[in-house]
Amino acid sequence: MESSCNEGALKYRPRLGYYKINTGNCTLTIENGNFRAKSYNWWSFVFVMDGILVFNDYGYSNSTSMHQSEVQRVLKELGQPIDVTIRSKETVNSPIELRKYLVELWEEYYGRQAQAELRKRGKLPFRWPTDEIKSIQAIGMRLTKREHFELKYAAEFGEVERECEIKANAKKGRENAKIGEHSPAAVIRRFKEGLLNNSWKNV
Repeated sequence: MESSCNEGALKYRPRLGYYKINTGNCTLTIENGNFRAKSYNWWSFVFVMDGILVFNDYGYSNSTSMHQSEVQRVLKELGQPIDVTIRSKETVNSPIELRKYLVELWEEYYGRQAQAELRKRGKLPFRWPTDEIKSIQAIGMRLTKREHFELKYAAEFGEVERECEIKANAKKGRENAKIGEHSPAAVIRRFKEGLLNNSWKNV
């Protein structure tokens, strides 16, 4: 069974045997309990693995967000729960891709944590991916202790390295500014300014 949606609500077409709206810029295919949804025939945002439905709630546009809302409505009407909700900019259509995204979420989490600890500011005003992490882990997909250690170490080392680079660039900028004060161009500029400020009008 296949469903299609454009602007408006999904409606079931008995003759066709699936849901459809106008030109069909969004499709929802249902075959043997397997759900697949696409927006504009390229952005895939629903897939099922081992009976678990994964819904990618990342919207590239208002139209895509509308497509996602319509698919959510149809899933609810069909009594099909959404087991995992993610917000990935990349297409996630397999367990391998979902696990890769989980690694990216933890990488982002440890990166935010390292920034907060290094700057002593508590939680920074960035998106913390805890909800997505919990949603994925709820289905039993987790990282190993070794993976957590490596991601956290990389995040902390990377943040310290970045802070050192910022300070080095700031110091270099101050030195360049100081050198610039004595450059020929700066001397000439000050000389010209001095001429203008001198009492030539009194001559």
